[in-house]
Formats: sequence, structure tokens, C-alpha cells
Amino acid sequence: MEHLIIFYVFLTFCIGFFSLLISTIIFFKTKNKFLGYHLLFYFIFSIFVFSTILDLYFNINFKGSIKTTILIIRLIYIFSLYFITSTNIYMIHYIFDIKNRFVKNIFVTIISFFSALFVIYTHKGKIPEVRFYFSSYFHVSEIIFILLLFYTLILCFLNYRQMKDKEVKRVTKHAMIILTLFLPGIINDFLNYLRLPDRIYFFPFLYCCLSIMMTVYVTRNYFKISQAGNFPENIIEKLDEDFFSEYILSPREREIFLLIINGYSNKKIADKLFISVSTVKKHIYSIFKKTDVNSRFELLRLLKNKI
Repeated sequence: MEHLIIFYVFLTFCIGFFSLLISTIIFFKTKNKFLGYHLLFYFIFSIFVFSTILDLYFNINFKGSIKTTILIIRLIYIFSLYFITSTNIYMIHYIFDIKNRFVKNIFVTIISFFSALFVIYTHKGKIPEVRFYFSSYFHVSEIIFILLLFYTLILCFLNYRQMKDKEVKRVTKHAMIILTLFLPGIINDFLNYLRLPDRIYFFPFLYCCLSIMMTVYVTRNYFKISQAGNFPENIIEKLDEDFFSEYILSPREREIFLLIINGYSNKKIADKLFISVSTVKKHIYSIFKKTDVNSRFELLRLLKNKI
């Protein structure tokens, strides 16, 4: 039974790692901010799941005989556990453009750090004997973790309808549903109010479901929909003076914008407009700055959402 549990957690980690790999490759190609925040959150989540696999393996196969190794693993997953919520909140603050989000991110980070320290201090030298749900009674740190989960869901429910990006709105909706469904199980991982056997966890399945959801989102949006040069002619035709005036694009920037969405490279744009490549780059930088994007992909997605 114990080895089946290791296999279950390991299988969910493999699925999550595959999703993380795809997202990382696409992030370096697109420089998409939302994907960047997702990667930060999912990287910490992956560390936590992997440290749980190691913890299970060493405890089952060595029966606590190598306490120093188990201590290090426990410290890693205690800190990664509490930083899962903070990195998730960073992403939520960005998605909904929460006011003073930098200050709030710092505040949440400090709370997460001291929550992890509180767990370590509470158990002092007994960390190797601590199970995933750290005790049968409430700790302050456990309450904080659960409150941060509720804070995340409340922010989503309050701001969801105001989202402008349709694709991010769709994936946020699905994540809200998944997290809501798994919330009782995640709380049970802490408190074990269902009185399940040791090491029966819900969080690996949550990790797996979020992995599958994000893989679908990334592959559909980054490989199929908004590729330069594949924009339908009826969308390009709808570009009018109001669209360009909204971002205060100059006539030259408008020309370059149209060439970008038709799939032209910097060199081809320079050849067509009889200007240098460095001049093209300066205009593209100006376009990115005015439209508040970081890459061609984000520019194409902006166009898709606008029209």
C-alpha cells in the first residue's frame, strides 16, 4: 500500500513536470507575464511534490534511520508548502491588477516565511517525526495557510467578471472550480478530519489536474491560435483609426505593427520599409511600450482580444 502511494505521487509529479517543461519553453519564446507568474507558482508547487516523494521514499524504505536527510527534506517541503500560497497570490494580484500589489506581495511573502518558521519552532528537533498534517490540533500557521487559500478564492470570485483577456479568464474560471472542489481535501491534508490512513494526500491530484489544465491552455493558445502570419484577413481589415489612436501609434509604427501581425521578421520589415534593422527594433520597442506588452506574441493576443 505504501509503495502504491509513492507511485501515485510520483505519477502526478511526472505529469506536472511535463507541463512545467512545456510552459517554460513557451515562456522563453513569448515572455508572457501571466505565464511567468504561473511558472513561479508551479515551480514551487513542483518542489513541494518532489520533496514529498523523497520524504515518503526514505521513510518507507529506511524507517527513519537517516534522520539528517529526512530533516533536510522536511525543511524543504515545509518552506515550499507555505510559499505555494504566496506565489499563487502573486499571480492572482497580477491577473486582476490589484492596487498596491507589490506591497501586498511583500506582506504575503513575510507571512509565508514566518508561518514556515512557526512550524519548525513548534516541533523544534522533532521535524523528522512530523507528518504532512503537522498535528491533530490547529496551529497558527495552518490557519494562515487556509486563510490564504480562501483569500485567493475570494479575490477570484470578486474580480472574475472584470477580466478582459478571454483566454486568461477561461483558464482562471477552470482553476477556481478545481480549487473549490479540492479545498475540503487540501484542508484534510492538514487536519485529517476524515481520519484517513497516514500519507493519503489530496494535493497531488490537485497538482495533476492543474497541470493538465495549463498544458491544454498553453498548447492551444501558443501553438494553434495566435501565430503571426495566420491572422484572418477579416480581423486585419477591422483595424481602424480608433484602434491605432487608442495606443497613440505613429504612422511608421502603424506600418510596422501591420507587418508584425503578417509575420514579417525585423530584417524583412527593414527591407520593405528601406530602414535599418536597429531602427525597426526601436519602433518595435516603442510599440511594445505603448501597448504594454513584452513580446510579439502578446501583441498578437492583444489584437485578438481587442477585435
